[in-house]
Amino acid sequence: MPRFITICLSFSCFFLILTCLPRLIAQEESCLARTIPVTPIDAHGLPLQDLQASSLQGKVHGRPVAVLSATLNTLPRRVMVCVDMSGSMWESESVWPVTQMMLEDIAQAGPALGQIGMELFAEKVFEVVDISPNPLAMRMKVASLHGANVEERVPRRERRTALWDALWQAADQFTPPTSGDVIYALTDGGDNWSHHTVKQLEDKLLARGIRVFGFVPTVPLPFRARTPEEASGLGAMRDIVMTTGGNFIYLCPDPLDPQCGGLRHYFGEWTTGKPRSVLLAASRELYQQMSVYFDAGIRLPIVLKKRTEWELVIADDRGRKRKDIELLYPHRLPPCDGATLMAPSALN
Repeated sequence: MPRFITICLSFSCFFLILTCLPRLIAQEESCLARTIPVTPIDAHGLPLQDLQASSLQGKVHGRPVAVLSATLNTLPRRVMVCVDMSGSMWESESVWPVTQMMLEDIAQAGPALGQIGMELFAEKVFEVVDISPNPLAMRMKVASLHGANVEERVPRRERRTALWDALWQAADQFTPPTSGDVIYALTDGGDNWSHHTVKQLEDKLLARGIRVFGFVPTVPLPFRARTPEEASGLGAMRDIVMTTGGNFIYLCPDPLDPQCGGLRHYFGEWTTGKPRSVLLAASRELYQQMSVYFDAGIRLPIVLKKRTEWELVIADDRGRKRKDIELLYPHRLPPCDGATLMAPSALN
């Protein structure tokens, strides 16, 4: 009898393995297959309308990533505009006017992207305009901010900055999340009040496939020392943008500011004359980068157990990285259990 039981148990285990093996193989395959948003832009900041999968080369942990396809995504976009109204945005006479100008511009140009919404925040989100294909509500809200007294909008005791929490809440506006969702943040990058960490925020954005773009204005250092939150926040904001595959404009008024190094930045009085037209032209480039992207189908060489940095470049006919084209793409990949929006099936 014991021998009979042993034989039965062996057959049962063998049958269980045969039953589960295809499912395990399918799960691993779904972990390896991803769809990544990719935007190639030329030297003028304009997105290219043509991209061949054969020109993309990727690596993760030094091993090649197979790029199987590159398809222009034509689905309507959804954009959530996050407007920082904390104290640091109002202290300088130069920061808020240029932010207001950029906000008015996205309110006018936003419908070309698809659906658009907005949230205003300081140490908490205090006003929300729901995402909608009709831009009227957002335009009315933006118009109401023109010349608004900050004391009427944000009480003095509530002017700290919870930027990461605001972006977290903005991500929740995309329900359910879809390919092409964008958060556009107008902020100086400082954060001194959030409950969520940058890592937690990045994990959430990557899991939902949300790209972050930004406009980051600052003031000249001789007029006001940058707070520790602003100094660290700029680096964190840049990291979030690169991690998710977005881009940003850094308005740097002081050419001696070390923070300007390596960043695309602008100088001048930006609310009048030629500087105004230059900055608005740059913002239109940013909108096009939000709108135009390719779904790049890739297959990873290994299953990712944690969030992982990787490299993706456009190569020439000789296999060398092209320096005349910048590639916007998520610089980190979520682990298998966090890749809810990255698998091709999620885009069907």
